[in-house]
Amino acid sequence: MLAGNALSPEWPTFADMIEAYRSCARGKAPSDHQTLFERRLLGNLLDLHREIHEIHYKPSRSIRFIVTEPKPREIFAAHFRDRIVHHLIVSELERKWEPRFSNASFACRRGRGTHGALRDIQRQVRRISRGGRSKVWALQLDLEAFFVSIDRRILCELILKDIRHPTLRRLAEVLTCTPKTGELS
Repeated sequence: MLAGNALSPEWPTFADMIEAYRSCARGKAPSDHQTLFERRLLGNLLDLHREIHEIHYKPSRSIRFIVTEPKPREIFAAHFRDRIVHHLIVSELERKWEPRFSNASFACRRGRGTHGALRDIQRQVRRISRGGRSKVWALQLDLEAFFVSIDRRILCELILKDIRHPTLRRLAEVLTCTPKTGELS
């Protein structure tokens, strides 16, 4: 249970697993891992559900690749079954954390995203420029290698601070606090 939220001891239920799967697959072109997972969908969801409850779940190794547009960067893509677990966790954590986020934060938030950020910038430019009567300056920047610079121990402490439910805590811990191959612990 998150502080103030009570999850049942049975969480995640099989219905939660199905909803996490649907959320994970929604609006995405199927990957090879997703297609393989879906060939035996019911059995794979049951296996994943059992692994979680029997404390045997371990994430698969991420797939590493390089993209070059708009600039070169290294990407680590989680296996489809692990993304289902991510959706399980996020479905519970975002209820607690969403109200804490700044209204100026748009990335990876339901109903916000790039289009929401663009609408907000346009609204602010109209307000600051008094309807286009004054000049407005904007700065666009990117923090190089930001995500790889995050201290996982601090991130882990922040994430686990509010989680009381043992299964949710264990899943968040195994996905967030376990050093990845090549990372310092």
